[in-house]
Amino acid sequence: MGKCLSCFHVRSTEPLPSISDSSFVDTHVNKQEAGLSSELASHQDSSFVADNTNHFDKTVSPMSNGTSKTPYTSTSKSNSSSIASMQRPLRSSVHSRSRQSNDIGNGPTLSTVSETKINTLFEKYRDKDCTDEDCILADGIEQMCNDLNLSPDDVRILVLAWKLEAQQMCKFTKQEFVNGLKAMNVDSIKDIQSKLPELVNKCRDNAEEFKSLYRFTFRFGLDSSCGQRILPSDMAIILWKLVFSIRVVCDESFVLTAWLNFLAQHTHVVRGIPRDTWNMFLTFYDTIGDDLSKYDDTEAWPSLLDDFVEYQTDKSNQNTSDTTNRNKAANGTMNQTV
Repeated sequence: MGKCLSCFHVRSTEPLPSISDSSFVDTHVNKQEAGLSSELASHQDSSFVADNTNHFDKTVSPMSNGTSKTPYTSTSKSNSSSIASMQRPLRSSVHSRSRQSNDIGNGPTLSTVSETKINTLFEKYRDKDCTDEDCILADGIEQMCNDLNLSPDDVRILVLAWKLEAQQMCKFTKQEFVNGLKAMNVDSIKDIQSKLPELVNKCRDNAEEFKSLYRFTFRFGLDSSCGQRILPSDMAIILWKLVFSIRVVCDESFVLTAWLNFLAQHTHVVRGIPRDTWNMFLTFYDTIGDDLSKYDDTEAWPSLLDDFVEYQTDKSNQNTSDTTNRNKAANGTMNQTV
């Protein structure tokens, strides 16, 4: 991961966007449970089901670096499910041929994806010097990004790695590449170019899809070659900005920007992000509100999130006090002038 970041480089030296301070409401309310609704769309020829579920069931374990306080189980259930009926009415052979002809030109169907073409594509990018296994490494991934007309730090490359179920940053094994493209139902660069925006939109619109990508991103950032279990803070900041770019513009989200600034200013203390904290931040982001008014300090959040809220509250109170003092001083000057 750390050794091959160049092929997935995000400029970590760029300053994080500044944020304007806002006052906080000093109230504590129970965390609201968020849910997704699912819709059934019925068509004359067939029934399709969009099944969206949003389920959170996570146990937070104490971490050795002090970023989690107590074993914690939080369950937020809002399941919307539907039963898919895939029964189709009988249709004439003419209708069937017409339907098949309409599919032509919309990318390969599951039955027409060519494993031979995928293997040829893999050979184009394969590292010829890698002797222990067939794989695409940094140079090959960079070449593929060029062919896709994408920067290596584009979130669509992260989505591609997620769909390939890549186990390591800057490395695609042949099994990952072939099986991943077959699962994506693509077998050419043109097909991948067409598919990636669709996958990004799905992550934006479907909370479960985004959560899957989000959790993959943590594992993807780890250096598996040395058994790394905690994500370095600088890498976590980069990946948080990248994965959340699907949902928000970083400097337009107060909570996200404040969180990343907090981490950047405390790298001497916060040296790494454990999986618990990474996973829980998504729940935190979705529930506490931009003014942090829904934060409840009686709930067992990871201690780093508690520290963040305390830091922001103190900062806001200090700014409010400074503003009050400046206003008093200005009023006093005006009275003396009069």
